[in-house]
Amino acid sequence: MEVRTEIEGRFWPSRVFYRWRWWVRIGVFGVPVLLGLATFWVLVFGVMHFQSRAVFSMTGNRSAQDAAMLLQTPEAIGPVVDQFDLAARYGVKKAAVIDRLSGMIKTRVRKGSRLIELTVSSADPEEARDFADALIKSFRDREKSSEVSRLNKHLMAARKFGRDLDDQAEERTKLLNVITKGVGTSTKIEDQEALENARADLLQTQKASADTQKQVQALTLEIADLEDPLTVASGPSLSLRPIESLKNPKLLRTLPVSLVGGWLLVLLMPFGLELLWPRRAR
Repeated sequence: MEVRTEIEGRFWPSRVFYRWRWWVRIGVFGVPVLLGLATFWVLVFGVMHFQSRAVFSMTGNRSAQDAAMLLQTPEAIGPVVDQFDLAARYGVKKAAVIDRLSGMIKTRVRKGSRLIELTVSSADPEEARDFADALIKSFRDREKSSEVSRLNKHLMAARKFGRDLDDQAEERTKLLNVITKGVGTSTKIEDQEALENARADLLQTQKASADTQKQVQALTLEIADLEDPLTVASGPSLSLRPIESLKNPKLLRTLPVSLVGGWLLVLLMPFGLELLWPRRAR
C-alpha cells in the first residue's frame, strides 16, 4: 500500500497536542520545576555564601548612622581596592570593583546604641574576612586623618592669631612708652586717661595672647593624644550565610520569568517535534 505524508491539518493544535500529549503533560509540570530548582541553586549556592561580620562602636564625633552610610561609599571602599590591587586582579576598572564590593557590604546600626554591624559576603571565606578587616582599618585611618586635619586647621589658625596678638602687644607697648614719656609728670586728666587706656589695651592684648597660647598647647596635646575614632567590639568572624528564601528580590523576579519561559517552551516544542517527525498515514 502507498505510504504518504499527511500535510493538511498536521499543525492543528488539537492534533499536535494530542499526538505529543505525554511530552506536554510531563513538560508542563517537569520543566518549570527544573527551571525553578536551577534558579534557586544559582541564586543561593552559585553566589556568595560566606559572611564575615564585625561589630564596632564610634567613639568620635561622627554619629553611628553617618558612619554606617560612609562605610559603603567609594571613599571608604577605594583604599581596600588599592590595598589588594583588585582592579589588576580582576582585570577591570577600579570603579567597577568598587561597585562590586559595595554590593558585598552591608551595615546596620543596633537600635539604641552606637554599635555598627559590618557584614561582608563573598564566595571566598578568606576574602570576606580580609575585606571586612581592611575596610574597618581603612575607615579608622580615614576618620583619624580627618580629625587630625580638622584639629591642625584650628591649630594653625590659633598660632596665626597668637602671632598677630604678639605683634599687636608689641605695638601697644611702644605706644605706651611714647605716651608715658609724653605725659611725664603731667597731672592733666586727659593725659592720665590716655595713659590708663594704653595700659588697659596692652593688658587686654597680653591676656588674649596668653589665652591663645594655652589654646595652642591644648590643641597640640589633643592631636598627640588623639583617641581611636572607633572601638572594635568583635573582630571579623566567618559564618555560612543562611539560605535565601522567597524574600530574595532576585528570586522573586527571576523565578516567575523562568516558569513562564518553561511553559512556553513546553507548548512550542510539540510543533517542532511534529515538524521533525511528521504524522504519516498509510
